[in-house]
Amino acid sequence: MTMTLRHCVREAQNGNHEATLFLLGQFSPLIKKQVKKYNGYYQSVEEAISTAHAAACRCIFEFDLTKPGNVERQMMACIHNTFEREGYHKEKYDQRIQKNIIHNAEVTDLPVDCMAPLSQCPEYRCIEKDIHRLIQEALDDLSEKERHFIILHFFNGHSYRKIGRIYHRDESLIRRTAKRGLAKLRVRLAELRD
Repeated sequence: MTMTLRHCVREAQNGNHEATLFLLGQFSPLIKKQVKKYNGYYQSVEEAISTAHAAACRCIFEFDLTKPGNVERQMMACIHNTFEREGYHKEKYDQRIQKNIIHNAEVTDLPVDCMAPLSQCPEYRCIEKDIHRLIQEALDDLSEKERHFIILHFFNGHSYRKIGRIYHRDESLIRRTAKRGLAKLRVRLAELRD
């Protein structure tokens, strides 16, 4: 990995949004190749691209800069493993549904195509957009560190210890900052909802 990419990974891990976008652009051909390969597991290409971008971001934030390693190889493995895991779970789920519908006398699960997906329901989409907008507005009112720590811990599932290693800060400081931000977020969401 060149020093420029290593520098971009460090900047992305420190919360620089432009560095993350630059890295995603650098790995765009790799992402497209994996999306093309695993597109059949998803209902749309956008869903597959979203999964690939989530895996790529996870790889960027978990890349250990203290150890030598090839980020391209790790990125490809991370995206590939994510698609394989999701494909395996979808395949097993479909097999269970087929077994329940075809082989059993009583149906214990509804067939996939008996009703429109919830995501196509206009009321659901409207409510979902409204919730996303409220959360984004409330997150935008927080400080940059509070926002990053909350997103990494509550949305991406990272532990406070791991976030501390990423930001080179003490775990207790990360915990206090996230809790302070969460308290502000609750107040702001209550204000926005009313």
